[in-house]
Amino acid sequence: MRSSFGAAFLAISGTCYVILGVDFMLLLTTWPVTALLVATDLRQSWLALVLVSPLLAPAGAAACTVFRGFWLDGSANVLSGFAKAWWRARPTLLIGLAGAGLGGVLVVDAQFVATSPWGALTLPPLAVVTVLAGLVFPYALVAWSEYPGLKARHALRAALLVAVRRWPSSLVSLAALTLLVGLFAVRPVLVALALPAPVLYIVWAGARRGLTSLRPDLPWLPQTHQAGPVPVVSPAGTRTVVPRPGGASLALSPGSAQTR
Repeated sequence: MRSSFGAAFLAISGTCYVILGVDFMLLLTTWPVTALLVATDLRQSWLALVLVSPLLAPAGAAACTVFRGFWLDGSANVLSGFAKAWWRARPTLLIGLAGAGLGGVLVVDAQFVATSPWGALTLPPLAVVTVLAGLVFPYALVAWSEYPGLKARHALRAALLVAVRRWPSSLVSLAALTLLVGLFAVRPVLVALALPAPVLYIVWAGARRGLTSLRPDLPWLPQTHQAGPVPVVSPAGTRTVVPRPGGASLALSPGSAQTR
């Protein structure tokens, strides 16, 4: 009883620590975006928000990396882990720039549609593109965090396929993001301090599950991504060397096995 209670307490406290730490690091690394959202009228400052929004990409990828480490290894090294992952995630700025460019185009199109006589016809496809963009770009950051070094176009292709084909998980992620936006409009400071990490965790979990299930249909992803040690076949082809912790290795031959 005590051991199970202690394990549950450690799991809950570790999860809370990870969520709070990720929230803090997200605020620290995306403060220009947060400042614009909290302190300005978006009807006047939307262009400035589009310009600084690419900063969300490395921060989002770093948060997904922290979630992955906590989920797979139980690692609660949040602050330094986030900082290192954020620095390595600089290439995701390309994904952020693509998202910012599309966001700017959508805002301009929405303003045009609002005053256009064809607004009733063009609004539905515009809404569909907006919803897909709101899912694809976060999913692309998850793909990059799972496969570091992945090219931006490959991450976006994988994200689009996962968002469309794993639509039940996509609906959950979309509901979480919509709730975040809706609550932010009412209580911006409180939401900015407490909700980004939990919502991002929901998005990360859904996207990662989709990437895992659709992995055979994503041939452009790196083939060497595995959860455990990668077996290495010797040039002679008669022995397989499996790396083990501590520098040792397990040598497997057709009729024997030995540790070296």
